[in-house]
Amino acid sequence: MQQFAFIIHLSRNLHLINIQLMSDLKRLFLAIPINDHFEELIKLFIGQQEIPKLRWIPAENWHITVLFLGDFPVRHIPALISSLHDFFRTQQWFSLDFDRFIYKPKQTKPTMIWAKFHQNSYFNLLCQQTADHIEKFYSELSIPFSMSLHSENTPHITLCRLKNPHLPYPDFKLKDINPLQPLLRCDICTLYQSVLTAEGAKYTNLADFKLMQN
Repeated sequence: MQQFAFIIHLSRNLHLINIQLMSDLKRLFLAIPINDHFEELIKLFIGQQEIPKLRWIPAENWHITVLFLGDFPVRHIPALISSLHDFFRTQQWFSLDFDRFIYKPKQTKPTMIWAKFHQNSYFNLLCQQTADHIEKFYSELSIPFSMSLHSENTPHITLCRLKNPHLPYPDFKLKDINPLQPLLRCDICTLYQSVLTAEGAKYTNLADFKLMQN
């Protein structure tokens, strides 16, 4: 009986420790925000689709991911923000050219819908150099670094995650709109906190970083 009570006590303590550890971490990522024009463009696209039972990602969550950091120690966030301010001052701003709305990863077996931009060497370089900077910053703080990047990073906005296994998504052709759109100026990168809830992810802007101007 005493052994059983000890196990319950230990289990409760471990649960409390786990809660404490989770409260000491924040789920972070870096992303480029979009402007009002592209927000209206996406809303127009969504309004034309006829795919049933879709749960579109809300407009306040639309962004172009640069780097997902994952769980990060709260106590080091001020130092992270200061380091990123210095880093992004050395990065040249650029523009992205919109491509089209597509199923991803494949038309035949999609799991997402994207607003896709054309490949861009400046965006790809920004992703790689940001990862290099974060890896060095983590090393200085003795934080394990386990992030990996694709050789080419496609700028995109995730609009929907297709989770219904019974719907033949490829049978529903996406109703595209005029692909000729103005360029998206990328001169700000934002550090967001992501909190997962029953209603979906909730994002909080922790800091904005200006990229170098001409």
